[in-house]
Amino acid sequence: MRLTLSFLLNVSLSLAQLTTSSLEKHVDSATLAHSYNPVKEAYWTGYPHHRRTPFALSPDGKTAYLAYLDASETDVHVQPINPT
Repeated sequence: MRLTLSFLLNVSLSLAQLTTSSLEKHVDSATLAHSYNPVKEAYWTGYPHHRRTPFALSPDGKTAYLAYLDASETDVHVQPINPT
């Protein structure tokens, strides 16, 4: 019980620090090599939802990669991204 309470407290403190003013948006800042549809219907509800795209950044911050499923929904592409 104490561990759960501690975990929930840490999560709430982390979320409190994450505000819209601390986030930056960079619209169309990465050119993808293949067509990509970020919104797709959920098969269980039919409602549209945004796809998650895995992103990895090296510990030194010099190398980053973005993985995405292309619009044909048959191929996964991993593309290097400039993290600066």
